Amino acid sequence: MTNEMKPSEVMQNFLDYMKSCQREYQICMVEVHKHDKRVQDFLHGLEFAENRQERNRIATQVSQSRKERRRLKDRMQFLEGCARLFGDKSNKQFFDRLQSLIEKQRKEEEFLESDRIYKPRAGDGV
Repeated sequence: MTNEMKPSEVMQNFLDYMKSCQREYQICMVEVHKHDKRVQDFLHGLEFAENRQERNRIATQVSQSRKERRRLKDRMQFLEGCARLFGDKSNKQFFDRLQSLIEKQRKEEEFLESDRIYKPRAGDGV
């Protein structure tokens, strides 16, 4: 056989990609919410800062947090379509059927790649 990917590998890669999109989307969402909650902490830090150096340090942290939050939100937006498709309950049956097809396809590929021999059925040694 050639070096091309097997159908089961292509389908499994697709399924794995869809799962990873949903997982990464959820991770990003949690992290964005953490950054949103930190804003209140930063505001209190600025309010109670005793000098300019402390306010500058907090302002730098605010800037870094906002940049990281933006990066995470951009990544969420990038993954959102795939994540929602995979996470939608109405599509669960499709992805379950795809997993079943992958398993059947693997068995078929293993059979076709195995050393097969012909066994005469008539039994007369022809």
